[in-house]
Amino acid sequence: MCEFGLSVGENGSGTRTANRLLAVQFLYMAEVRNLDDVGSEFVTFFDAVNVDGMDCTFASELVTLVLSNREEIDSAIRKCATNWQINRIAKVELCVLRMAIAEMLFRQDIPPVVTINEAIEIIKMLADNDSKRFVNGVLDRVKDSLNRPCRTANI
Repeated sequence: MCEFGLSVGENGSGTRTANRLLAVQFLYMAEVRNLDDVGSEFVTFFDAVNVDGMDCTFASELVTLVLSNREEIDSAIRKCATNWQINRIAKVELCVLRMAIAEMLFRQDIPPVVTINEAIEIIKMLADNDSKRFVNGVLDRVKDSLNRPCRTANI
């Protein structure tokens, strides 16, 4: 059982959801602590998280995608979060948006609608209904701007 009650089934079901949640938790920690150099924190965080032996490779990949492409991701947020400045978006929403947008832009093996559904499930665990609507709206706009199928992997 992972934090927030996400269980990892014998066949690995739930692993990606739990990894997405871990990625958001790390991004939130880095955002709140205003970390510029997250290298050592990155290793320490994933070593310290109680995940009962769960493989955190996917979470690590997502965090790396966000950190490596933050300008492009934030640009997408600015374009799609109309009438919102990034510094005015709640940090938990911002971290979920960054994680999901990184996945939609750079993980062609995952259909965007799957990413959006996962992001909505995570934001429902971490925030209120208004947050869910906001995140869904922004991610829907990002999805609409993609030049790839939304319901299938693009591999």
